[in-house]
Amino acid sequence: MSSELIHNVILRISRELGLEVDEIILFGSRARGDFRANSDWDVLVVLSEPVERKMELEAYKRMHRELLLKGIKADILFISRDELEKVKDDTGFIYYYALREGVKI
Repeated sequence: MSSELIHNVILRISRELGLEVDEIILFGSRARGDFRANSDWDVLVVLSEPVERKMELEAYKRMHRELLLKGIKADILFISRDELEKVKDDTGFIYYYALREGVKI
């Protein structure tokens, strides 16, 4: 239920801001199933195109606030599809782990 709610909030706010989402990936303890009651939700939002940092911050702020009001503490990361392709195999980036252990929501 919560992953569906996260998905819907992210898609709606992205549309409102004119952002095109390619995929939404849940990763971390919630994706692995070893979370605790107070664990946050780690979410990677892959965008079709790069966006300015100001727009990314606005999206994060709105998504984070709305999810918090619904009782969901989410840590949301954004990356463009092109940038993800450049770093997806680099173990120095969290994206590497998000792609390997994550699940699409």
